Formats: sequence, C-alpha cells, structure tokens
Amino acid sequence: MKTILRVLLLSVSLGLIVLVVSRIGLAQPTPVFGNMDSLDPDQQAALRYWGSLEDPNVAALLAAQGGELSGILGEAHIDYDKETGQVIENPTITYIVPEQPWIDAEKSAPESNVIRFGSANLLTVTPGITADLRQQLSTTDQPAEYLVLQFIFPVDLALKKQLEDVGVVFGDPLNSLSFYAKIPARAATAVIQAIDQGKINFVGQVPPTFQISERLQAQIELLNDMETAVPVTVQLFEPPTERQLAQFRELMSIERRSDGAMFLLEGLIPVGNIYALAAHTAVQMVHDHIINESGAFEMPDAPPPPSESQANLEGNLATGGDVVKQLGRDGSGVRVMVMDSGIAQTAGGIYHPDLLQSRIPDQYSYYPTVGPIASAVDSHGTHVAGTIGGSGVGSSGQAWQGVAPGVNFLIYRLCCNVPNGFGYFNTDFQNSLTRGANNQGDVSNNSWGGGNNTYAVSSQLADRAVRGEFGNRWVSVVTITHNDNNLSRSPGTAKNAITVGAVKDGNWPANYAVPCPGGGTYNNWPPGERVCFSNFGPIDINGNGHSRVKPDLMAAGVRTNSPVAWYQYTPNQNYAHFNGTSMAAPQVTGGVAQFIEAFPGYRQWPEVIKATLIASATNVGGSDIARYGRGMVNTFHAIYNQPGISSTHRWSSSVSASGQNNNHTFTVPAGFSEVRVVLTWADPVAGANNDSVINDLDVRVYDANNILRGSSLTLDDTVEYVKVTSGEPGEWRIEVRAFSISSAQPYGLAAVTIMEPADLSMTATIDPVVGTILSNNFYLYTTIENSGFAAPGSFARLQLPSTTLFTVEGARIYLADGRSHYYTAAQLHNDVGGLFWRAAVGEAIADYPRVVRWFIRYNGSADDCTGSRTFEARAYFRDNGGLAVGGIDSARFVPAYCQNHLPLIRN
Repeated sequence: MKTILRVLLLSVSLGLIVLVVSRIGLAQPTPVFGNMDSLDPDQQAALRYWGSLEDPNVAALLAAQGGELSGILGEAHIDYDKETGQVIENPTITYIVPEQPWIDAEKSAPESNVIRFGSANLLTVTPGITADLRQQLSTTDQPAEYLVLQFIFPVDLALKKQLEDVGVVFGDPLNSLSFYAKIPARAATAVIQAIDQGKINFVGQVPPTFQISERLQAQIELLNDMETAVPVTVQLFEPPTERQLAQFRELMSIERRSDGAMFLLEGLIPVGNIYALAAHTAVQMVHDHIINESGAFEMPDAPPPPSESQANLEGNLATGGDVVKQLGRDGSGVRVMVMDSGIAQTAGGIYHPDLLQSRIPDQYSYYPTVGPIASAVDSHGTHVAGTIGGSGVGSSGQAWQGVAPGVNFLIYRLCCNVPNGFGYFNTDFQNSLTRGANNQGDVSNNSWGGGNNTYAVSSQLADRAVRGEFGNRWVSVVTITHNDNNLSRSPGTAKNAITVGAVKDGNWPANYAVPCPGGGTYNNWPPGERVCFSNFGPIDINGNGHSRVKPDLMAAGVRTNSPVAWYQYTPNQNYAHFNGTSMAAPQVTGGVAQFIEAFPGYRQWPEVIKATLIASATNVGGSDIARYGRGMVNTFHAIYNQPGISSTHRWSSSVSASGQNNNHTFTVPAGFSEVRVVLTWADPVAGANNDSVINDLDVRVYDANNILRGSSLTLDDTVEYVKVTSGEPGEWRIEVRAFSISSAQPYGLAAVTIMEPADLSMTATIDPVVGTILSNNFYLYTTIENSGFAAPGSFARLQLPSTTLFTVEGARIYLADGRSHYYTAAQLHNDVGGLFWRAAVGEAIADYPRVVRWFIRYNGSADDCTGSRTFEARAYFRDNGGLAVGGIDSARFVPAYCQNHLPLIRN
C-alpha cells in the first residue's frame, strides 16, 4: 500500500496544533460568501473555523496524487485511411494475404444451403440457376427486380468487382456469402460463366412473403379483418420514382419519407394490401412498426426538488471522468448529437444555464412538430444532455456538472407526445443522423428504444451511422438496453453501436429503493450492482444459435441529478433526479467525447473507441456477461497509461481478403497480471431483416514464445474479446484474421496490459479542533487510495464507536477536478442500528485519492474520559461480480479535557 500523508495531532495545554501541507495543483471553485443560510452546515462550520470553504486538511490529503505521471496518453496507431482506402505503414503491423483459397481448421465455412430472412423464413438454396431465370437474365436489359446472388466461400472480391464493372448492382448483403443483386443482360454472360465455373453458388428469386418481417407476419395472422390498417416502415432498394410512389399510395398512406443510407416510407396500410406491397420489385422489406419509448424508468411530472433529495453520485466519479477532467480533457471541440425530446428553452429564448444556446450550433424538431427550434417536450432530453456535458453553473459549486462540459450539442427532437404517440420514427432518426453528420457530429446519444430482441430499422440505421454511411462521417453511436428487465431493445441490439446497461452507484438513504418492472423494489446498495430494470442479452435474433453480447458496457443510472426544463415544474427547479438506462448511456457518451478530445485522430474511428472502452472496462459482473456486458466504463484507463499499473495500445487497420492475417505486436512486461485484447469492426447491415454478421473477423493472441494464449472466434458478434493471465513476457503478437469477408473491412483493436490489480488502502484521521473550539462538532477524514487498476463502485464504510455518543450529520465527498458535494445524514446509507455509515466514491484511480470528510457531533460530556472513542474505517469496491474488501484504519477521538491528561495521541 502507498503511504499517505498523516495529520499529526499534538496535545498541548492550550489545545491542538494541526500540521498540514498545502494542496498542490487542485483548483477549487472560488467561494461566494453571502447569506450564511445558503450554505450547508458543513460549509458554515468550515467558514467559521478557516475563514474559507477550502479545507487545508483535505488539501494535504489530496497532495499525494501522482501529477504528470498519471497523465500519459496510451499508444495510438492509425494504420489505414478510410477515405482513400490506403494502408499507412506501421512497424508494429505485418500483413499476410493468402495467394490461394484457404481453410481455417478451427471454423466451418458459412452456411450456404439456406439464406435467413429472420428466424423462421429460410430460403433453401439449390446450387446453380433455373433455366427460366437464366433465359430472363440474358434478355432483360434494364431489370427492375433484385435477385439473390450467392458466392462460393470465400467470396472472390476480385470477381465481385468485375461483375460491378459490367453492370451488376449489388445491394445489401444477406449473409456473409449472399447479396441482393440487380443483373442486366450485359452482365448475364459473366454471371452465368461464374456459376458454371463454380465461383457463384446460386442466383435466384426471393419469395415476396420473405420480404415481410416475421413480426408483421405474426400480426397479420392475428387479424381477421383485411381492412384493418396497421403502421409499417417500407424499405426500398432505391429512391422511388414518382410512378412508384403513386403505386404505393394506392396500397397505403405515406405519412413520412426519408432517403439516405436507407430509402424509407412510413405510414398505414390495410392488412389485405401488405402482400401486394411486398411483391413490388422496388420493395426490399416491409417492417412492422415498433413503438419506441424514452429510457427513463420513471419520469414523474413533478420530481421532488433537489433540496429535498439531492443525494446521488455524479457520473464523473462513477466513471473516473472527474480525474480525466482534471487532466484537461472536458470534451472541448467535440460535437454530440442528442436524439431525444429536445432541449429546455422558453419562447423568449432563455436556455438552461448549464446548456446555453451558444453551445448548440444546430437543432431541429421532427416530432410532434417540425421546425428549426427543438424546444423540450419534456425534461428527458435536457436531462440526458446535462449528464453528457452540462456546465453545472446552475448548481451550487457546480455539483451537477456533466462528464464533458466542453462539448457542443446538436439537438434533434424525435419525440414525444404521450398518449397520442411516442415519436422516434425511423424516418426522423435517419434525417437527424444525416443532419448531424452534415454538422460534423462525432457521437450520437440515443436514450430510447423499442422491441425486445429485435433488429429493427433503428438498429440498422445506427449500424450504418457507425459505418460512415451518412455524409461519409463515421459516428460513434451510444444506445441503451432499456428498462423492462428483458432482452435488449432496438437500437440497442445494433451490432456496431456501444450499448449501455445500468448499475447502481451513489449515496442514498438506507430506505431508498429502486422500483422494479412488474412491482417490487431493489435497494440501491452496494454500488456497482446491475439495477433490476436494466435489460440484457445475449441477442440471437436470426435464430441461428449464435449470439451477441449486449450490453457492451455498464454505467451509473440511478437517481441521477441533471438539468431539467425548470418551467415545467412548480415551483421552478433547474435539476431533478431520474432513474433509467437513459441516465447511464450519457455517462458513456461523455466519456467518448473525452476520448475523442484526447485522440482526435480517432475522431472517425468509432471501432477503436469501442474496442478501447471495452478493453479497459472494470469487471463488475464477474462471469455474468449477459447482464453486465464487459463491465463498468472506465474512462481514465481508456485514455491514460500509468507506469507500473497499466498500459494501452490501439490500432486502426483493415483487411481486404478472406484469410488475410494482420499481425500486431506490443510489449508485455514481466510480472503482468492480465492482458485484454479487444477487436471490433463496423459490420455491413444485413438486408434480410436479420442481424447476421456479414464480415467475420477473429483474433488470436500469442506470447513472446509464440505460444497461443487465447482466441475469440465468434460468429454473430462484432466484438472479439480475449483475456490472458499467463504467458512469457516480451513482444506479444495479436493476429487479426479475416475469416470470411464480402468487402474490405476496417477494424479497431485495443490491448490493455494490467500490471497491478485494484488494491485499496484506507486512512482515517480526526481534526478535533473544530470540536474542541467550536461547539461539539468535529471532522473525521477517510481517504481511499488505490495502488492498482481502477476499482469500480468504491466506498468508505465508517463504524461509529457509539450511536449515543456520536451523531453523523453529513459527509462531503471531494472530486479530483476540484469540486465537492455535501450529503446530509438523511442522504447517506446507514444501517446496523445506526453504527455503519457508507459513502460511495465511484471509481478509485491510482494516485488520485478519494477523500470523504465526515461531519460528526459529539454528544458526550467534555470531561468524560471513559469508554472507547475509536472509529473504524474500511474501504470496499466491486470486483469480479462481488464485494472486495480493501484496507482498514482507525481514528480515536478524545475530548479536550482528556487530551490534557494523556500522552501524545496518534490517530
């Protein structure tokens, strides 16, 4: 354990002398002393004693932080230019492209006997092409119909390019071997020749019923009245002509239209017309309409004012974001798209002080009204934006500042008008992604969703945004799992997005409980546990027996205080607390903004950002990956290296042929504890209403003796995760292999080496000067230090020697970025008959102590020297799915009268 500065208390006849060291490098907010009644009891006592709100004892305790050594950016390699397709030479990478077709002994070739259009709609493939279709191809110079073209494994990308050159138009892939394809007569000879040569396995037609989503088919079967109108989203192969639109209007009402990465129509259609619509050659898929909802588990019309219930741990602490801010990363220069319910503003143009208009370079409303002003329909969108990057100026001491207060916002209102509708229409989502990309958006936060275990159009749009299909801008998309304790909802099922679930983290009364879906409650302690409402995985939408991990990451999502539309409440209030995965996702979005500021070269590499955040996450769920994903987001170690504790290497690269091996090298020191390797890529969207992985990449990890230490060879996930705990130190090799690809595929790769696992120490000291001179109150300081990798869900537990002699009146928790927050006794967790008090301090980062100043009243006699006066303090954190115990320390309190009759007291 590291040694922390002790405050030495000397007994003298006139009182106590406290020896302290001035704080180094921590900028405290300048205190404003006006009406003393506006200060909490802790501030009033501090002001009376020190004449300042800045506690010199805390300054000394925090002076032990590591400074510059803790601010070393991890290694970054950008090895591929997405815009030009050019490889950038890098000495840590070697590229091996096979000259001949290859076979991977560890995996079977993708299935070629069926093509999935859902879990039940299976197109059986008979190799070759029918005589009638062969004849049709040779005589139709301008075909309207998109067929299915399936290659032999592996896809011959050179042949695919040749076919494009002679006029074949390839649409969306259907699986790793098959595509929608429009084949004109001038290309028929080349296609038929490739079939005869055994390079193309199958060319055929799609039954119209397979172009109706399975969920919509199920609805049709339940409805006897063919005149009943149902809402649908129609996906087209190409932008519709006026003639086609006229044909569609004869079958359905078109209420909304959007052309972009997808060509979409939305409206109502009589059940009896659905099959005719699906049979139209321009129609790729008719999707059922999924109702999307905001992801706040409870959003009361009038939440209690923060003055009544202000207790929550800020996401800054829970993710280590406050430490990142102290090191100068606040998201400056990053633009965040908030697709939600708008932003708080009055008709007179007054915005929330935390979210001023000057920080919103673009906004637009799509629902329920259309226009350039995205006024808040409710407080959900404002709350989300505030968590991402609210300035905090509207709160005392900037207490409720967001994770990345330097970002600017692109605000797009997609909802809400309950009970007449929920909004979040697919066309509006696509339009907002297009507008956001055109306004240089870097990351999109989506705290909404619908349809458990669906890969709906919203998921497809999210995946396309990450692939750069909107304005040639590659966007990091953050989504939620949602809140009904069920399988994750769209767009949280998206392959390429970062999907976030919710854990508990914060300081709450012992009797505060989180409401659970279906009734009942779940107490919000200890920190780091999944909340009962948070949705989960694994996801297997196409029913092929292979699944995908969702959520990817967890973040704090309970009782989060953030800005709201003040004018919607009586009396007016600037902040309120909400629960939900909606509150967890913006914590991650803010972390993404901090990452982009630190590594601007990765601005358009969401694959690298996702890989790094997953690789650096802290393990809060143990082996329960289905409910916890890969762990709690850990922004600090995603960005920074710490000598002797952890280091991170990142690569952005690409593969261009099945069987290609890219070998990445990095150094693993002796004595390492753990090496994590994560590979991610932005996969193409399957056009057959399923979530199949199209381009399948794998990863293998070899130690310095070239011994295979771990591999990940999933089939339906775009995240390959490997954890290694043993191996020969030295130069290690990561092999990224393209098992089966149908197009060139960029990817992101991250390797995190952990030298020292989390190990918390605890120090307890007392400053009785306040107690001996000013009434009977005194301060007890508990300091948590970590000598290893980030410790999530950390908290200090204080045990009182007596509930009769001592009363805890509150506690102040200090953030690394210079802010602090005071919690009254009613806002802290207290149990075991009042003996045990707990203060959550979030992620404990090495070299950045977490200090809690307990404000305690002594109820005994000034001359009572009998009995125990020893307080016990212990550190805890969440590790590998359980509660880990850290260090313990004690501090002894002695009344002033007794001090004059006792020797030197060491606390």
